[in-house]
Amino acid sequence: MIIESVLNALKAVITSVFSWINIPGIGKDFETAMSYIDLLFQNAQSLINLFLPWKIVTFGIPIIIIVENFEHIYHFVIWILKKIPMLGIE
Repeated sequence: MIIESVLNALKAVITSVFSWINIPGIGKDFETAMSYIDLLFQNAQSLINLFLPWKIVTFGIPIIIIVENFEHIYHFVIWILKKIPMLGIE
């Protein structure tokens, strides 16, 4: 209940601050572009399926991304831990 009221208050503040900005509708061109991008991804999936099964690709790509970015993730976690003065990490 408290979280809901805080989020509603935050939503009211954000909508009142940005209510003067007029954002136009998406339109037909955006839908055409999205269907073209979807077609590109489907074709890429078909090409990848020639070499690897798609289930392996969907399981393996997130693991590869985590392994490749492990050093950055480690430095980020250490940076956050250094910000906590009670831990005494320097």
